[in-house]
Formats: sequence, structure tokens, C-alpha cells
Amino acid sequence: MGPTDEEEEIIDNTSQIPVMKVFFAGEGGVGKTTFVERFVTGMFNPDMIMTIGVNHAVKTLKTSDGRDVTLQVWDLGGEERFRFVVQNYVRGSNAGAVCFDLTRMSTYINLEEWVEIIREVVPNIPIYLIGMKKDLVGDEVEIATYQDLIQKYHLEKLILTSSMTGEGVDETFLSLANHLPIEPEYFRKS
Repeated sequence: MGPTDEEEEIIDNTSQIPVMKVFFAGEGGVGKTTFVERFVTGMFNPDMIMTIGVNHAVKTLKTSDGRDVTLQVWDLGGEERFRFVVQNYVRGSNAGAVCFDLTRMSTYINLEEWVEIIREVVPNIPIYLIGMKKDLVGDEVEIATYQDLIQKYHLEKLILTSSMTGEGVDETFLSLANHLPIEPEYFRKS
């Protein structure tokens, strides 16, 4: 015997998980794909190849206040020829990150162009500045160097990370997840 009409109307809220779209953007070769891979699998793969176009990953985690959230992560290829698709993939995002390689200052300098492209489409979402490959520079990073970009584009903060050691990986994704709006349209049946 099947459920009654009254039973079918009851929705099991425990099976609903909010889905949050986040993106990672920045120059090619800064380590975005390796970073996302470290988050999803917990493993460091030093032999990742450069993203051609866009990569996509999904993982569920808990926010600081204990809510489950599924992060839909978009890893955007950093080569110049893929810049035209950036706005299409950041549209509808709840939060994101612009990434640079701490060993190559040019990848930081070029972030201004990335942020401007992104802010045209999603002007008010939280965006983090992610310094990658910290294991290669140690503790000699001068945080003040990056404050101008953070202030100019209203970025959340700088997080220093290493896909090799795992430093900053969980902090980054938890920070992104903590921006999850508490609104019904972000829910889906799992």
C-alpha cells in the first residue's frame, strides 16, 4: 500500500541540502586545479595538467554553524584564450576566489583584470584572495603587499594556501561555504 495524499505532502527536510556555486579564477599555472583536487580528494597531485576551459567539482561540507552545504566548484582555466567564458561561469555564483602564485608576482598583478571581469557580472558577492604555493615561499610573505587589491575591489581577505601541505585548503572552502544564504531557493532534494 502506498502513501496517503497527506503523507505525500510532508517533505523530509533532512534530505534537502543547499547547493552553493563558487568559482576559482586567476592566471594559468597558479595551482587552482591542484587546490580543488586537494579539497575534493584530500590528495596532492603534483602532476595536474593545466585546465583547458573549465573544470567542475562537487563536495558537501558543514558550515561553521553546522549546516550541510554542497559546494559546486567551478575551476576556470587561466589562459588568455579562455577569458571570454569567465563571465558565463561566474554568473549565479554565491561566492568565489581569485588566485595567484606566491612565487610569481606577475600572477598577482594580473588579478586586477580578473576581478574587473568578474565584478561586472557579480558585483556584490564575497570574493577571497588566495595566495597559492605557500610551501615554496615559507613564512616570508608580506601580507601588507596585498591590501591595496583587497581594499580596491572589496575582497574578503587574503588566505595563504598550499595544496602540497594542505595549509589553508579547508579554511578557504569553509570561508566560502559560510556565505551560504539561508533562503529556500538554494535547496534541492539530495
